[in-house]
Amino acid sequence: MCFLTGSTLCSTSIRLRTGSTTLGAASTPSGGTFDYAERKDRLTEVLRELEDPQVWSDPERAQSLGKERAALETVVVTVDELSVPIDV
Repeated sequence: MCFLTGSTLCSTSIRLRTGSTTLGAASTPSGGTFDYAERKDRLTEVLRELEDPQVWSDPERAQSLGKERAALETVVVTVDELSVPIDV
């Protein structure tokens, strides 16, 4: 089993509906272009900015932060949910 960590290499095998199998191994530890901790920290920062009443005086900035928040939440929440062990 592979969990998303900065030091784990993952080897995956995915069976597609066609019955074919795709094999692959990460060539580098996760953390290159996808850094969960960085995105989670950025989400916290964006949420703090959105709590500031002054941000709403600049509608373009508020909209940009809102879009960034939505994108970051999608990633962070998904990884958080995938990181929770499944009770069988």
